[in-house]
Amino acid sequence: MARYGAVNTADRPARINGFSPPMTPNQQLFFVGNTVAFLFFYMLVGTVGWGGAPSTAPGLFHVLIAAHAAIAAVGFLCWLFVEMHDPSLPSLFGDCLPTTRKWTASKYVSEHRKPIEGLDHFCSWLNVAIARSNYVPFFVLTLCGVAQYLLQAAVSLLLLTLWHPTLAARTASDVDPGALAGHAAALICAVGSLGMGFPFSMLLAFHVTLIRTGESTYSYIQNAQKREYKARKARTAALSTAASEALETTALTKSELSEAEARYSFGSQPQDTPGGTPGGSRGTSASRGGGGGGESSSEAASNYSGAYSDSGGGGGFGAPSATLWDRSLSREGFADREAEVVEGVQPLEGLRIPSSDSRDLFGADHAEGHAESEPNRGAQSEESRGLEQV
Repeated sequence: MARYGAVNTADRPARINGFSPPMTPNQQLFFVGNTVAFLFFYMLVGTVGWGGAPSTAPGLFHVLIAAHAAIAAVGFLCWLFVEMHDPSLPSLFGDCLPTTRKWTASKYVSEHRKPIEGLDHFCSWLNVAIARSNYVPFFVLTLCGVAQYLLQAAVSLLLLTLWHPTLAARTASDVDPGALAGHAAALICAVGSLGMGFPFSMLLAFHVTLIRTGESTYSYIQNAQKREYKARKARTAALSTAASEALETTALTKSELSEAEARYSFGSQPQDTPGGTPGGSRGTSASRGGGGGGESSSEAASNYSGAYSDSGGGGGFGAPSATLWDRSLSREGFADREAEVVEGVQPLEGLRIPSSDSRDLFGADHAEGHAESEPNRGAQSEESRGLEQV
């Protein structure tokens, strides 16, 4: 009893040749398709040449038909040998190949359940292994397929052009006086022959390349897989290097941002304000009045975190701190924090820059109002003394 997971091949009979059952769908399609194409071509040519060769270039017609028949016969014989011969057995065709490793190394074929000398590949269209003993007829079959379908396409196009009068005269009828059926048949034969010949042409070009490079189909596939693996590995290494560089750049950027945040955070070291003496530390009250001394500013100015400072010795209203703008430009996240701070500041519209006299932070208007209120306070004092005496 086979263990679990093992492939059970006891019920599958070993293949001996291409005709061993079961036949694959590709094998059936190959046989039916080539047979239909061959019969359709000769039905068309037989209809046209039934009364003799065309009057125009009759010798060319005979040469092309004879060449096509010979090529088709050789191809059919090669196909028959490949299908009927056991590839594990030697043949006279195997003696035509050199004794290189490509044609002498044996490889196990699961479909035949035995090693086969000089294995090239297993052909699903013929349902048999192509190896040393049958490679030559296989290659000739491919070559005949290309030549056969090229000749079929050429004859069909000549029937539509050079031999068009003969085609129209011999395919016309009372039902179809214009011979449309004959023209359609020739066109279908030309297009179908080109379509059938294209796979044969690609296969022939591939095996010519293999012969030139000294590779087999299996070795070519293995080498292609190795090259693809190396290319994929190189791409993976390049992506890994790029990802590492991106992570290093991201870490550096985060480090720089953290350093900037620590530098411009609230409560950092005091910095000079443009246009005055070094201001107080951030988060503390700004200086007022001459000489940098005086009483503390209002709560709004304190919340503004030293953004504005009086000029030293002059008692004037200092320019905005450059640190504030540098901090807002250093990182987008600081914009929200600055907005919260600025919300507590009273509007500064209408303020005038005070001169170097004794006017305080709130401007000349406040100083004038203060001066105007002195006489009133003097008058009130005199009235108060008079009342006390009474």
